[in-house]
Amino acid sequence: MVAAHEWKQQTTAQSSCVAAERFPGAVIIGSARIDHNVAYGTHVIYHPDGARLFAAGWSGEEDWDREGTPHDVIGAFGISPDALERQGIDLDADPGSFSWEGLTRLALQRVTPLLRKGRTLSVFRVRHTEGTTGDLEDTWIGEFDEF
Repeated sequence: MVAAHEWKQQTTAQSSCVAAERFPGAVIIGSARIDHNVAYGTHVIYHPDGARLFAAGWSGEEDWDREGTPHDVIGAFGISPDALERQGIDLDADPGSFSWEGLTRLALQRVTPLLRKGRTLSVFRVRHTEGTTGDLEDTWIGEFDEF
């Protein structure tokens, strides 16, 4: 297992690449959202067969950073068209309107050993000081110069 302190100054994408290199047979799924006036999301899905997806950007905007495609993930995880429809995923949606969290949820459901029927996904909000929020943004989003 990779110690958390090793990833302290890395973005989600960088951390995912490190984990994929160290554990080539692992499925890596990550999704984070920072709520500002407009939400910023970063999502990563890696499948051991080589299918990789990274998407990050502001909700409603079209200029998202992306690598890979949802089609790659859907094929690698064997996600059915019915599951996409139930989750409300429109493959033709613009990046800022696409349900990235829904796609990460579907990928996770394909590999999790838990029976999820009847369980509720936990959602919580954490408040931090302004300094701590800045540190978290630097860690998870990266420097704004990187965009």
